[in-house]
Parts: sequence; structure tokens; C-alpha cells
Amino acid sequence: MEANKDIQVHMLPTEDKSNIVKLNSGNILYNYREPVKTWKPHYTNQHLYFTSDEKPKNGDWITCPYGVRQVTEVTENGYLCETGCFQFSSCRM
Repeated sequence: MEANKDIQVHMLPTEDKSNIVKLNSGNILYNYREPVKTWKPHYTNQHLYFTSDEKPKNGDWITCPYGVRQVTEVTENGYLCETGCFQFSSCRM
């Protein structure tokens, strides 16, 4: 496994509990104790998503319309995942 990769980090709002919240003022807070439920009048919970433009390899995790899947085989047309589904090359890491 590579120690360093070029990646992008995306922070998106979520209805789920999270340790990261964005206040209405725009400030971002991290709650290290436990995930909290969104209290909409004052802040919105956030999730972090990490993506890469690199082609997935065996063992990498990818996202696609079916959820998050682990790649078990790379073909010239796409990726075979651990659940037996075939993902086309448009899926992202």
C-alpha cells in the first residue's frame, strides 16, 4: 500500500450523527467525544469523503450507484467487486 496518494477531500452535509459539525456562522467544529445528532437551527452535521483520480486496483474501495464496494478484480472494462457485481470504469475511488 502506498504511503502517500494525491486525494481530494469533500465535506458534505448529512442527517446522520457525526463528530464534525458546521455552524451556521460557517465555523467547523470537531467533537472528539461522541457523534452528535444534527440540531438544525444552529448547525449541520458533516461527513468527509476522500476521492482519487487514480484507477482502482485489487483491494481498493470504490463508490458507485450500488454503494461502497471493494475491488477484487480489474478488467479493461471495469471492476469486479466482492459482492460479485460488476462496476464500470466510471466508478470512483
